[in-house]
Amino acid sequence: MKKINLMFHDVYDISPTESGFQGVGPDLYKISTETFESFVAATLKTDNDYIFTFDDGGSSFYYVIAPILEKYNKKGVFFIATNCIGKEGFLSAKQIVDLAKRGHTIGSHSHSHRRLSELSDMEIYSEWKESKEILSNILNYPIDSASIPNGYQPNAVLNMAEKTGYKYLYTSIPTTKIVHYGNISLIGRFVITKNTKAIFINKLGSSCFRQYLKQRSSLLMILQHIMGPYYKKLRNVLFK
Repeated sequence: MKKINLMFHDVYDISPTESGFQGVGPDLYKISTETFESFVAATLKTDNDYIFTFDDGGSSFYYVIAPILEKYNKKGVFFIATNCIGKEGFLSAKQIVDLAKRGHTIGSHSHSHRRLSELSDMEIYSEWKESKEILSNILNYPIDSASIPNGYQPNAVLNMAEKTGYKYLYTSIPTTKIVHYGNISLIGRFVITKNTKAIFINKLGSSCFRQYLKQRSSLLMILQHIMGPYYKKLRNVLFK
């Protein structure tokens, strides 16, 4: 059985504006309730072990996603941008505690959700450390997992995550292979966008398809490194 990590963001009932970050970029990764449930149901028909992970910390984690997962006896891995806790469209501290009590995993998605690769080492360290401390204080236990906002992962981002005590770092690299970087396990994920169909779950069972996705991801990572902030405009065109 292959363990495959899926990467989601927000799930909405009526409008993408219900939860999480707003704008053209974030909307690329928001899917409807019906679409999300079709993904969950599709995973039950395969021989692989699918892990449901979610970035940003939108309120849909609590109101939409967790109930659907629990309906199918599944749990989520929820990564929280801690600067947004309690803000409109995002989880409250009380909701985070309740999700954890219900058996879901809580992790960091940095503090401010800035592109970490554009920050200094000390700024990156502060992003990881502050987020870790806020979540640990809310939950009364240490947080050891995180996901990288915006995907790009130069060594400085990994080094500072290790220095702040994270053990598991989830990336947007589409792979099932776990790579060890110092004391950190780097865990790849397969990204779900608004245009992804449930048939994607079946395709992921093919090693050839997963290899194709990884090669495409490598190319996009190179473009992201070269283009910097202009990459977002290209991404929005490619995946609109």
